[in-house]
Amino acid sequence: MIHITYFPSSNHSMSSGHIFFEIFTTFIFSQLIPNSKPVWNKTWELSKFISKKSYEKHTVLHLENYDKIIVVNQYRKWESISFQDFLDIKQLILNTQKQYTNILVKLGNVCAIHPDVLHSWYINKLLKENVFVEKAKPLLKNMYYFDHNSEPINSIGIHIRRGDLLTKLYNAGFTMEYYKKLIININKVLDLPIYVYCESDEKEGTTRSIIEYSSQFDGDYNLLKCLKNVHLKLGNLHNFSEQFNELARCKYLFLSPSGFPLWAAFISSGKILYDKKCVDFRPNLFRYVKSLPNFFQYTHPSNILNILN
Repeated sequence: MIHITYFPSSNHSMSSGHIFFEIFTTFIFSQLIPNSKPVWNKTWELSKFISKKSYEKHTVLHLENYDKIIVVNQYRKWESISFQDFLDIKQLILNTQKQYTNILVKLGNVCAIHPDVLHSWYINKLLKENVFVEKAKPLLKNMYYFDHNSEPINSIGIHIRRGDLLTKLYNAGFTMEYYKKLIININKVLDLPIYVYCESDEKEGTTRSIIEYSSQFDGDYNLLKCLKNVHLKLGNLHNFSEQFNELARCKYLFLSPSGFPLWAAFISSGKILYDKKCVDFRPNLFRYVKSLPNFFQYTHPSNILNILN
């Protein structure tokens, strides 16, 4: 019996997105290594995407005693471990299994397999089975929708990453003028509610509660309020779960270079659109998403017309 757990590299819920890359790796490992099961531990509560009840339903109980504990903490790869890294870990586990019956594998540091990377392994013929499409994504949806609303929303969701990266994002081209052009082009082909999700400028319950950064762009999102179909939805830790759920259920979802909307996109059955600037800004998150079935890349707001038609 092989049990796999993960102790996240961050201890703050503001990092919920990248923490879940690490946690969900235990479920991916269990689909790639025979006779292995994920084991919940209390640190997983730092990521707010999946409830404790759902984790308990989709994991097995930690044993009181194990014959052998394997600690894997030598990797610190924000971009995902490589296929060779995975093979090395797998071989270590299988070799240990020859000598011991009950084994606990404790993953730590940054030893994650990203869902899009998992899919790329199949595309590049490193895996015979499309584990992401056939196993990992259905499991992810079952885990999330176990106790969340799953009814589709006939709307367009746009996530705008702000917070501590705001100045860098502006410099990369993710300005409010950019989003204004994007929305104007959306309205040319679709007449649906456009929900714009972004972090508010409040200090309570936002990244400003833990990180000091410039206030020069405060209220910039108000530029979008007057545009047709737009409904502004300001976020903080208090409505984190509600906003994530709505993003996952939108018919069309425009991503920002952030793990938060990206996880909603992995769960989503809708059409996912993202600017190539997301890849340039966060290659560790977006390198391989282009190969995913419902993901569409564009290079300019005017390019979305053909995708949406």
